[in-house]
Amino acid sequence: MKLDKILDISLNIKKIKGLTDNNHIHESLDKIIDVLQEEINLDQKKDKKGMKAIIAANTLHYIGLNNELPWRCREDLRHFKALTADSKLLVGHNTASNLPPLKGREVIIDDRDAKIDLDSIDWCIGGKKTYEKYCHLFTELHVSIIDDDTVGDTLYPFLYNINPDCKYFYYHFFSDKRLLEIYMHGFNDELDSKGKDVFYYKITQTAYDMGRLDAIIGDDVRASDYQTDSQILKRIYEK
Repeated sequence: MKLDKILDISLNIKKIKGLTDNNHIHESLDKIIDVLQEEINLDQKKDKKGMKAIIAANTLHYIGLNNELPWRCREDLRHFKALTADSKLLVGHNTASNLPPLKGREVIIDDRDAKIDLDSIDWCIGGKKTYEKYCHLFTELHVSIIDDDTVGDTLYPFLYNINPDCKYFYYHFFSDKRLLEIYMHGFNDELDSKGKDVFYYKITQTAYDMGRLDAIIGDDVRASDYQTDSQILKRIYEK
């Protein structure tokens, strides 16, 4: 039944109720009104689009540092791009100030004086205050847990007012730094097994091994014949 018809019926019943003093009739009409009100609430809920939210936090529960991500994680960035493609994104003013260009997506900044059509928003992407402000509208919350121990200045938001019907989705990614640590740890073991010297992390690594590192990190790094792990790390993070 369409919402406008339900409202008309409910209004007419209230008029009928005013024409009689019979308590039994009043009780019966009240029950009908209650049922109609439930239908109205359901229809309004269906009409309310709401928005999804996407957030990343590391193992220390930090989500930001100086209005940026405290870590570098290419896997999660690709995940973010795939989920939010061709969407309208809501972002807070401070976070927007350090946001890189997001191709194929429209970014709406939640300024204090901005008039925003919330029904048109597809995703809320932060920061902390923006998550807390609009969490009552979240229909889905996508949380990326980043395996990283960098200390930030902004902790995971308090979503005490989140929509009780919100659906949760969790993902796990390694930061680029952590991936490199894992790779180097495995490489150390490989060197040991081959009887090569490993001393104070001064690990020699061939160009062939750098190619294997490229496959993990996804960086187009060109190596000389021998490099230490600190040199590798420096080259990757200078890019």
